[in-house]
Amino acid sequence: MGLGIREIKCKRRDIKSFLSSLFTDAILGVQVAGPTDTLIAGNSTALISCMATSGDVESTSWMKDGKPLTASDRLVFADTKNSLTIKGLQKEDNGEYVCQMSNAVNSEKSSYNLVVNCECLFC
Repeated sequence: MGLGIREIKCKRRDIKSFLSSLFTDAILGVQVAGPTDTLIAGNSTALISCMATSGDVESTSWMKDGKPLTASDRLVFADTKNSLTIKGLQKEDNGEYVCQMSNAVNSEKSSYNLVVNCECLFC
């Protein structure tokens, strides 16, 4: 019995994925950088960037305190998602931001701890 169309497409996808992994360099290390100045709630904007030390990056994702981040009015991703900007920082923006870069071979991640300070005691 011959192969059905569905089986051929599945095999093509497997072959494409296999060939892609042959010509893709593994990601070796990810570095995350963020603000070094003191950040004040209500008055500051934070830019957090992510860069692979070497290798081919096919996708980038961000998490905050273990939960996936999505774009919003205050949270803006660069087109390639290699950086995110948080506008009008709030005390709730404190936390660990993790950048994960992936390709067909592997994935690597790194984190940055964002600290937002209050201007007064009643933040």
